[in-house]
Amino acid sequence: MNKKKISFVITEKLNSWIKTLPEDLRKEVEENIFVSGGCIASMLLNEPVNDYDVYFTNSKVLKKVVDHYLKALPSKTNKRVGEINSLDHGNSVEIVIKSQGVASGDGDEISEYEYFENADEHTVTSFVEKLIVSDKKLHSYKPLLFTSNAISLSNDIQIITRFCGSSEEVHKNFDFIHATNTFSLTEGLKLRPEAVECILMKELRYNGSLYPVAALFRLRKFIQRGWKVNAGQMFKIAYDIAQLDLNDIMILRDQLIGVDVAYFHEVLEKLQHSETSEQIDRTYLFSVLNNIFDGEE
Repeated sequence: MNKKKISFVITEKLNSWIKTLPEDLRKEVEENIFVSGGCIASMLLNEPVNDYDVYFTNSKVLKKVVDHYLKALPSKTNKRVGEINSLDHGNSVEIVIKSQGVASGDGDEISEYEYFENADEHTVTSFVEKLIVSDKKLHSYKPLLFTSNAISLSNDIQIITRFCGSSEEVHKNFDFIHATNTFSLTEGLKLRPEAVECILMKELRYNGSLYPVAALFRLRKFIQRGWKVNAGQMFKIAYDIAQLDLNDIMILRDQLIGVDVAYFHEVLEKLQHSETSEQIDRTYLFSVLNNIFDGEE
């Protein structure tokens, strides 16, 4: 697609979504959002768009939108779900879904995976990792899934909650350059020459990221789609990973949040229920990985 067509498609998508929001929210949302990530790259390559990733420049507006969707949830979506809150951290909005501590039964819509955080030295609080509202393709931009990263709506809109701020600030968290083009209703489409060059050449250039482990796993996805990466870019990712203390269970969990591989939730669950849950034992970790990923393509 050319710039005019891309701008038209995203404008139509955003406007149709915004019309479903409360009237008093619409103008604030229009003025404080931008679209970035893989959708613009897909359109430039004339490939199908999976999701339109919507980022907010203002955390207060983002929190209002998050609360709007949380309030729309059924009071008892599932017996494992307790209190649901949103926390404004300034550069992100965290969705906290506390568990009732009741085991899921057959047919429940809540993910089987939980994680545990030490509230203090003596207390452990349980949270639900993922809240699936519906797996159906609904109309009118209804919430399908709540995670610690985003709210996924029907009609291919994904509201990113983990990062908030200007496009320059948000792009510091992006792993690859090709995803750093932006569109906003106030400023239109902005194509970065370096990003466009990467897209046209289908070349991965590492941007540096707070989540290099996720970047490592994303390499495989792009390579399977015909993208290429040189050894220098791979070494940059390896270097950033080497700076992390992955023996710390909370650091490992934080890194794996962005990894789109469901098996890793099972890895984390087993590690967090091991006798040494704060520090990871290499032998035990490798045993868990071999057991879970044996035969995985």
